[in-house]
Amino acid sequence: MSPMIDYSNFYMLEEPGATRPLRLKAQQEFAWRNSFELYSGEFRPPEPVLLKAFMGGQLADFLWASSVFITCISQRVLGLLKANGFTGWDTYPVEAYGRRGEPLPGYHGFAVKSWAGKINLAKSPIIDKPPLVPGADPYRVYRGLYFDEKNWDGSDVFRLAAGETVITGRVKDVFKKAKVTNILLTPLDEFEMDVTTFTESNSEYWSR
Repeated sequence: MSPMIDYSNFYMLEEPGATRPLRLKAQQEFAWRNSFELYSGEFRPPEPVLLKAFMGGQLADFLWASSVFITCISQRVLGLLKANGFTGWDTYPVEAYGRRGEPLPGYHGFAVKSWAGKINLAKSPIIDKPPLVPGADPYRVYRGLYFDEKNWDGSDVFRLAAGETVITGRVKDVFKKAKVTNILLTPLDEFEMDVTTFTESNSEYWSR
């Protein structure tokens, strides 16, 4: 794989933090215990993962859960991923229910099977940031999220380190044109991470 990767053409796929969209909570113990393995495609649930609403109420293309690693995609997003031949992802069965206990058909658990290795902090400059609110302390961030290009298999959807989901510009363009809802996309070279996030306790997820 060429080392000349344009990181502005890769995007972090995240929850936007909106309060109106429906938020779900897994009900089975196996789903909590194996949430990362569900996300990474390493665990196939013995039965559909049962998800019930506990916040919000508005349906969206992406429904996020209380467990950071459990995410649902709509049938529409599944169709976009399949129709465009995007690689690196998979699904698993779920049963989702809304705030009134009504079934929400057409949703699928979202797994990211492709892995591109650790975050390479050596490539990320540290930037001083002003206080977020008056009277607070300034803080420092790493700017840019980089990885070892040799570990990327060329997939359109892949994960880094402990579970950061990344998509290519091809996927971003399709999602943007289709107006896929309830996601936040940030170019990797603009992504900022508080330096306090990276400590010796989680050093297995990054290199420098």
